Amino acid sequence: MKSVERSVPADAAALGAFIDKLVEALPTWVERERVRFGLTEALTNALVHGALEIDSSERDADYLRYLDLIAERSIERRDTHKIKVRIDAAELNVTFSVRWTGASCPPPYRSRRHEQSEVSLHGRGLGIIYSCFDDVDWDDDGYGMVLVVERSA
Repeated sequence: MKSVERSVPADAAALGAFIDKLVEALPTWVERERVRFGLTEALTNALVHGALEIDSSERDADYLRYLDLIAERSIERRDTHKIKVRIDAAELNVTFSVRWTGASCPPPYRSRRHEQSEVSLHGRGLGIIYSCFDDVDWDDDGYGMVLVVERSA
């Protein structure tokens, strides 16, 4: 089994390149674009809602202010808040363990059932995460999640 551990500061500007490096480290059998899509959603949620502690209601109230808030908090917290990802690659699966500092994910959002409503104002990205990975589990404290991709037979 191959393990790789990386961390990225809580800085929106650094997230895209970080995800690219994670995807580059994957075994060749992994469907890279599916994983990239899911990791982008998961790590964006960990950044915005976790490390930067910005609620979705900010986006709904004033989108431009929401973007400014992401930029401001990225500058304020890039040295103190991190998102860590450990990749464990085995012959039959790849596991991504994601942890962050800041705010935890509220318990109602940790359930796959939460995502059932397509008209929900919040939490729609969770459906993306659940559709991109074969298994999604949350850490009990809400500060992390485990995402698994299974190798097809």
